[in-house]
Amino acid sequence: MATLLAKLRAQGIAQGEGSLADLQRQVENGPTSAVSGARGLPKCRGTFRAVSGTVTLQESMRHGIPWGVKLSAGNAPQGVVKFSAQIFANKREANVYRTHKELWSYHFHGPLPRTFDVKGSRKNYTMKRGDDVSFLWTWKSVSKPRSGGYRFVNCEFKP
Repeated sequence: MATLLAKLRAQGIAQGEGSLADLQRQVENGPTSAVSGARGLPKCRGTFRAVSGTVTLQESMRHGIPWGVKLSAGNAPQGVVKFSAQIFANKREANVYRTHKELWSYHFHGPLPRTFDVKGSRKNYTMKRGDDVSFLWTWKSVSKPRSGGYRFVNCEFKP
């Protein structure tokens, strides 16, 4: 997943969304036209809107990047979803979020602390101004496991 997000970052693609099948195809074949975005990465702050849902990011040197995801009403047929997050800063995956099972309308949220535990390592990493950051959120319906989606945001840590 880190490799796919790195390719999208290198292309200057700031955000995207789609179905779980779309995501699987991108992992297998690389980015496709189903991903949208503009050249150049934004700061890790602000509101990022898309059909599947809205992402809100804040950033500070003290607190890192608190985030929130509000899925759109188009996800209502999925009912309760299993919601996951993978977050990378300079290709280091942060070990900061546990999967949640909540109704699709829940306001999913979490932190990316400025200093975080690196997944699969005993080391910590402290983000520096200018670091590339990638957020990938996926959700799967509990009652319809083939139904779900993904949303990602690539940004630059510039508090």
